[in-house]
Amino acid sequence: MGNALCLQALHALDRQRPVTKLLFEALESIARSDARILAHLHALRAMLAQPPAEQQAMARMLVQRLVLTVQACLLHRDAPPAVSQAFITTRLGHAGAGRVLGALDTRQMNVDLLLKRALPE
Repeated sequence: MGNALCLQALHALDRQRPVTKLLFEALESIARSDARILAHLHALRAMLAQPPAEQQAMARMLVQRLVLTVQACLLHRDAPPAVSQAFITTRLGHAGAGRVLGALDTRQMNVDLLLKRALPE
């Protein structure tokens, strides 16, 4: 079922190219000041420029990258910096980021602030 949903998402992106273009322009505008998000956006555009058979072969990875990139953009725009930076670092930071629960390098995060936000008194 997951594969079918990812293929449908790719089909929708292809079928609605003007909307997809507007989506990417909006995301790029939001991400302009974060090189990590921009790198993911550019990689995503390159993946979407591949022939349909190539896209289908990596459908889950492509849709996952799209979802993470949109989340990163929205958090970058709307969340407190400590929250958005923690998400971006753990999900987009490097190849292994966020893949194993608890496997985080928290040295660059304001963990106290994150915990206070998650567990208010």
